[in-house]
Amino acid sequence: MAEGLVQFLCVFLGFLVGTLYAGKAMKKCIALKLYNEVNDRSSHKTPTPRGGGYAFVVLTTAFALVWLAFNRDLPQFGYFSTLIVTSIFVAYLGWMDDRFELSAKTRLLCHVAAAAICTYTLPTLLGTYLPFWLEKTLIVLAWVWFTNLYNFMDGIDGLAAVQAAFMAIFLSLALPQVAPVLLVLASTVLGILRFNWHPARVFMGDVGSTYLGFIFAGFMLYGLTQNFEAGFWTALIISAVFIFDSTFTLVKRLLQGKLPWQAHREHFYQRAVLMGMSHDQVVKRVILLNSVLFMLALFAFVRPAAGLWLFTIAAILLAVVAVRIRYLEGGLK
Repeated sequence: MAEGLVQFLCVFLGFLVGTLYAGKAMKKCIALKLYNEVNDRSSHKTPTPRGGGYAFVVLTTAFALVWLAFNRDLPQFGYFSTLIVTSIFVAYLGWMDDRFELSAKTRLLCHVAAAAICTYTLPTLLGTYLPFWLEKTLIVLAWVWFTNLYNFMDGIDGLAAVQAAFMAIFLSLALPQVAPVLLVLASTVLGILRFNWHPARVFMGDVGSTYLGFIFAGFMLYGLTQNFEAGFWTALIISAVFIFDSTFTLVKRLLQGKLPWQAHREHFYQRAVLMGMSHDQVVKRVILLNSVLFMLALFAFVRPAAGLWLFTIAAILLAVVAVRIRYLEGGLK
């Protein structure tokens, strides 16, 4: 009863304060003249302020720090403390990039450093199967990739915020130990949707997207320490839309000899917009798709042994969507 009340308050107050603070964040971004200008690679039609994501970053971080102070007996307390601190660094780096456009090399090196620090405090996952150094290296690479793919997928109004809400809510169910933090994250991110839904009045910017990618990767890795099989399949399924679109597009562009950090409009969600769909039409379809993936992830969490089959269903579903987009583009006859 008391736990349910706490979670309700986290959601209600998080959404209320998040909505109010998002408005202040938008005004600050406008005052600083942080605008995404329109170009041939953008999906918006008017200059739009960026950096509004710092609203949910500040609110979630403040809550997480206070919550950790009262939960020192939390399993892996050291890891979570490190995760929160390094996520602040990643968000600040994103804020600096929103303001001054840092080089790709600088961003990448900082992301690697942040992921490496957190990975050092993470318990060994596959110690009986992989050498310590190889496991940690693979985790850092995966962590950096997820951080950046979330940034890549923040290309149309509302998409990254909607994905964050699905992931945070699911992880709050899978990881009840840290559910309050995840629920505050979900509600404060939803708070920005009032301003980020199409037509967006503010973008979350790198400060928001890289923070979300980094901290979600950290929570999913924590899930692996609790139950590796369940955590592995559920992480792949609940984030499948972003992983599939970004990874497929990256591999395709690399095979074409294109630079991965160059701005483009080749993701499936961008191609759907180019075909004539509005941003909100695309995001509504992603909501429907994520609702199915959410249920598949729940089944995988309850029945880890069926994880491979459930992931296969998710992969087939995404492949059908990709083929459909390709067909509508005229690439398939």
